[in-house]
Amino acid sequence: MKSLNIKLPKALLATIVSLGGLATVSAFGNVNRAVANEYMGESGSMSQEMMSSNYETIVGELSDRESFNTLARAVEAAGLADTLQNTGEYTVFAPTDQAFEALPPGTLEALLQPENQETLRRILLYHVVLGEADSSVISSGFFETAEGSGVDIDVARGMVEVEGATVVEADIQASNGVIHGIDEVILPPDISAAELQQLTAAQ
Repeated sequence: MKSLNIKLPKALLATIVSLGGLATVSAFGNVNRAVANEYMGESGSMSQEMMSSNYETIVGELSDRESFNTLARAVEAAGLADTLQNTGEYTVFAPTDQAFEALPPGTLEALLQPENQETLRRILLYHVVLGEADSSVISSGFFETAEGSGVDIDVARGMVEVEGATVVEADIQASNGVIHGIDEVILPPDISAAELQQLTAAQ
């Protein structure tokens, strides 16, 4: 397991301290924006829009990184590319290629079939939480996902776990959110490993 590396400018870190713990008020929301406004000033030259324009969308960032080739392919197969390119604020807990490789043999291939698109779509949306939270503000709790089910996040000793999956690559900034790479594919409560095996057997 790997610890998160939080990399923030020293001046911004000092601002967070001076705000008296503001960064711990909410796990998913506009805390980052509040801190940035305090640091730059509401009328500062570096607006949120300008900062966001330096990054690609979540889909673009996933496609550009070698760690997430499988996920980028799955997002396309699930018909979610347009959704994850929309303007908004999303936190994506993104399974790495190694996480997909750890699935039982044939599982990924089965999920990528057109007849299983809805199952794949639900699994991927379970990895998306509405609102943007980088490692400086994320906290333990039970949060609703874009799939509709809740996901349990545990933050302890500088590490973040999501339903038992560990964040191994944190704070990949996108224009419409943030990506955290995780080492496992997590499943919504009503989709079991046994059901995925049934999909594989049907191929």
